[in-house]
Amino acid sequence: MCSSPLTSASKSPAGFTLLELLVVIAIIGVLAAIIAPVYSGVQNRARTVQAVSDMRNIKAAVASYYTDYGKYPTTSGQDYYGQGANGGYDTVFGDPNASANYRSSDLFNILRGLPDDHYGTGNQSNPNQTVYWGGQFAKSATQPRSGITTQDVTDGGLTIHKGSLVDPWGNQYVVWFNVSKSGDLTTALGWFYQDYQNATPQNHVTCGLPPLGVECASLGPDGDWGTKGNLVLKGSDDIVTWSHQ
Repeated sequence: MCSSPLTSASKSPAGFTLLELLVVIAIIGVLAAIIAPVYSGVQNRARTVQAVSDMRNIKAAVASYYTDYGKYPTTSGQDYYGQGANGGYDTVFGDPNASANYRSSDLFNILRGLPDDHYGTGNQSNPNQTVYWGGQFAKSATQPRSGITTQDVTDGGLTIHKGSLVDPWGNQYVVWFNVSKSGDLTTALGWFYQDYQNATPQNHVTCGLPPLGVECASLGPDGDWGTKGNLVLKGSDDIVTWSHQ
């Protein structure tokens, strides 16, 4: 008996050959190689936008604090060095390489009206306990991103203390205050960026409308000053709140 064409077709081999599978796998690999850096770039751009927004909010919170107290939200130790009789130095919070006297957590505990076990045991810098910073907590306690840290985290010998504000890459935001009321932060920025170690009209940084003087930085994806620690702002992935050519 002869088989019908339909019966014969139903018995023919089905599926891909080995060569066809290899071609499909190769195409998928090429597409993945193209898409991965694009996706990473989109992620970093979104994180940059978030960092810029966070730093604007930091400056707004400091402005509100200054309006209420007539001073910057600094600790008692930093107030000492900010006085003209003691040198009139500006100050910074959140420097990852600094001593324990310049913690990000000190600043944000002040702005959140919370006591701590460091300089603010009695809310000395915010006795009214006014909340100037109401931002979110980081979603992860052990790998915090974009928010207030909920516990001490140590990474590579660096401790980010509970209560610090970290950027979308998990680095502390750096915040400078013109405590000396000199009218600019060029000298203070020169502590961290070679671009500012010789003040010129091109790199002079004014501190906004007097009497407020505050600027912020995110150290970007590499988490270091400049490009991988070269201390040069120009051309780096650092994100700052002042204009820099």
